[in-house]
Amino acid sequence: GFGVLFNFIATFTFISFYLAKPPYNLSPAALGALFVVYLAGASLSPWTGWAVARFGRRRFVIRVLAVWAVGIALTLLSPLPVIILGLALCAACGMLCQAVSTGYVAVTAKAGRSSAVGLYVTSFYLGGSSGAALGGAIWSYGQWPACAETIIAMLAIMTLVVTFLWARRVPPGPQVPPLEAALFDSGRPVLVVPKAAPQTLARNVLVAWNRSTQQARTNIFALPLLRLAEQVTVLMVEGRREMGPS
Repeated sequence: GFGVLFNFIATFTFISFYLAKPPYNLSPAALGALFVVYLAGASLSPWTGWAVARFGRRRFVIRVLAVWAVGIALTLLSPLPVIILGLALCAACGMLCQAVSTGYVAVTAKAGRSSAVGLYVTSFYLGGSSGAALGGAIWSYGQWPACAETIIAMLAIMTLVVTFLWARRVPPGPQVPPLEAALFDSGRPVLVVPKAAPQTLARNVLVAWNRSTQQARTNIFALPLLRLAEQVTVLMVEGRREMGPS
């Protein structure tokens, strides 16, 4: 996360300084239009899950980082279209890395998953601040070529982190009993019946009403059975209710 935003800020901030100078002399409007290359990452991000499943998380990210380095190298060439192509590669690879990294933190955290994601986000923005501060000093020292070398060095560090610190296999999550998974994770109504199918169904229905949003949603799901019932009884227990819509 640190490296992703570090490289984004260092790239798109100081490449603008570079292209505003001769021989390019791009106007502020043209420099702003460079950010259209972000669409390359936006168009590829939905394929992240497929790529991770196809190539594996570590292998995929290492390849993306290699392509990212190629994109930075292209910005060191003179033709403006080649520089824009390099920036498009950088934008696409950066967004892919961000998507995979965030997912990796979420699936590998054994406890305190929200805290782990929060630490990742903190590291992400610290990287952006460092990219701006350190990038500025490096720009003053060696202009865009020095910035590009720094970004490639950060990509090398990121590659080492992924290669040696990321788990080769994501540990499986805890096993959830099938009934619990059906009730709470399927998002669909579940009818529990005994092994021997009853002769009649839903003639006399008891609704345990606790005023919760979940209960209201469940009643909506159960409407087809409630309409078939000869009698529907709504049971409310004093002192046993949740805050909800009614």
